[in-house]
Amino acid sequence: MADNGLPVNVFNDRLALELPAFRNLPSVRLNVSALQEAERRIVEAKDVNPSTYTDLEHCFNEAYRELKGHLATVGFQITKTENEYEKSKSIALLDRYQEFVKEKPARTDTAEYRKAFISQDPDVVAAKDRLDSMKALEIFLDGRVRVMENVCRFMRKKMDLIIRSGIGTR
Repeated sequence: MADNGLPVNVFNDRLALELPAFRNLPSVRLNVSALQEAERRIVEAKDVNPSTYTDLEHCFNEAYRELKGHLATVGFQITKTENEYEKSKSIALLDRYQEFVKEKPARTDTAEYRKAFISQDPDVVAAKDRLDSMKALEIFLDGRVRVMENVCRFMRKKMDLIIRSGIGTR
């Protein structure tokens, strides 16, 4: 298991990120084998030529398509986790806080005190950690999408230069 709480596993020689189940959210497996292949082949893009262009473009487009699907899945997971986070905060405040503050002096029942109580509630902390992990994963995937876009843009420009110069058309 990785330090960020998102395990990376190998399933049948394919790399995948597995998001564990969380409360009423099922576990999700994100296959990243096309991304792995594209990242392995990125160095080939600098020497792209008319005979390698279509294969490389296909490889990077597959990774792009895979990543965009995963971004949609992670975005849905973020929305659902935000709902769980808000539920956790309300349950902590409405149920457990009342018990906690019952024997305390009235002056301790302040907004800052409630905020501190909520921030230390184990259910709220678990939901917040999950939400932070999902947002980090979204940033990671979005960065990889941009890499695929930039590599494809570079290859198209290089192919355009080759075609305009007439070098590879004989």
